[in-house]
Amino acid sequence: MKLIFVYGPPASGKLTVSKELSKITGYKLFHNMLTVDLAQTVLDWNDKNFGDLTTKYRLITFEEAAKANVEGIIFTYAYAPGVDDDFVKKVINQMKSHNGEIHFVQIHAEKEELLKRVESDSRKELKKLIDKSVLEKQLVKRDQYAKIPFVETFSVDTTCVSAKETAEKIKEHFKLVSD
Repeated sequence: MKLIFVYGPPASGKLTVSKELSKITGYKLFHNMLTVDLAQTVLDWNDKNFGDLTTKYRLITFEEAAKANVEGIIFTYAYAPGVDDDFVKKVINQMKSHNGEIHFVQIHAEKEELLKRVESDSRKELKKLIDKSVLEKQLVKRDQYAKIPFVETFSVDTTCVSAKETAEKIKEHFKLVSD
């Protein structure tokens, strides 16, 4: 199984690009917010066990996909250094235990562009972050532009590039095969 781990700040285009990448590769799309939404049905965001629950959901999903010989999964994630390193290492170890491949893609855009995008209707529909002031704080507090320091990352700036073009760049860079 191949796992394309797409990460970057909110409103950078992770989900939009991942949808396009899914169309051109046939890989399954696993949007991070699905586990957040599921966990929120039983725990509050601020509950000390919330992060553990979302991690379990994600790892179980990757495990079952590997067992089912799913060809590829595209996973979206908003990485924060230090906070998320343990999760990323668990994903890497899980992929290794199944002889899988994992490719890291950092999607980012200029701050002004993120601030424009963050209030879009599509974000509201998906219950994503839609507040400019919260985004500005999060970009600094969680260092959302940071690369994962212990992995090789392909980085794409989506400020002036369409989601389709970005997906094509990712496909070409990793030599991903279409269905």
